[in-house]
This record gives sequence, structure tokens and C-alpha cells, in this order.
Amino acid sequence: MVKFKDFIINVKDYGGILTPPVFEAHEDAMLRVNLWIEEHEIIVLNIETVIVPDLHKSQPKYGSTSAYFEKGESAATESRWFQVFRVWFNE
Repeated sequence: MVKFKDFIINVKDYGGILTPPVFEAHEDAMLRVNLWIEEHEIIVLNIETVIVPDLHKSQPKYGSTSAYFEKGESAATESRWFQVFRVWFNE
């Protein structure tokens, strides 16, 4: 059966009004992916980067990193998009 598992890039520090949030390095997230693959001895079909909206919606919106970006004409229409590593596998 084909399945998938998502690995989000974790927030290390949500930042504040004057400081942007800090996310774990992409390499650290991929290390978690690789460890999970080894632990579960799965057959990987594909690994992709997926962009999903508002994973950390309740957190501050200040700053920018490679883990997320903001898009919107005004504060009312603004949304934040986050990178996720998606592993497709056979079980």
C-alpha cells in the first residue's frame, strides 16, 4: 500500500515583534527523515518538498526565513506558507 508521511521544519524560536522566527536547518529536518526511514525499514518511492498554508497559524508573523513566506494584499488576506518534506513509501 502506498502511503506518505510529512516532516515539518520545526520552529526553534518563534521570535517577537522585532525578531523573526528561527527554524531548524533543512539538513536537520532531512536527518530526521533519514532516521525515520532507517528505523521503519520502508521502501521509499519519492521525497518531495510541499508548501502548505498556516502550519503555525497561532504564532507571530514577523520576519522571514527559508522555511516560510507570507503572501497577501493586506493583513486581512495574508497567509503564511511552510515547507514540508513529504516521504512517499510502500508498506
